[in-house]
Amino acid sequence: MQVTWDIGRLCVRLATSKFGGLWIASEQEVIETINNCDYQQADKILDRNVGMLKWMLGQIYVKPQAITNTLTISQVGLEQFVAEPEDFSTNWHFGDEWLPNARQPWARWEW
Repeated sequence: MQVTWDIGRLCVRLATSKFGGLWIASEQEVIETINNCDYQQADKILDRNVGMLKWMLGQIYVKPQAITNTLTISQVGLEQFVAEPEDFSTNWHFGDEWLPNARQPWARWEW
């Protein structure tokens, strides 16, 4: 989904900006969390930084609901919005003709 790329781009921008030091986690903590797939520690990091994350998301999403939905996905999972998220062939319309936004409201994140 688009939101994954959006968050990735925002993180790169934050890390290379003068605001990078405002993220409340050391580089080592983030590396260990990612390398160990430690979702419990990731939740703690996100909880500590929820204000910054909301601010970052507000840079690209105009509608407050899009920010709320993004935070929900980060905490609960994509299943909150897509019934069968692992059914790639159906969700991505493999083999079908081109469908703008996959004819789904969630295909364009800010609906």
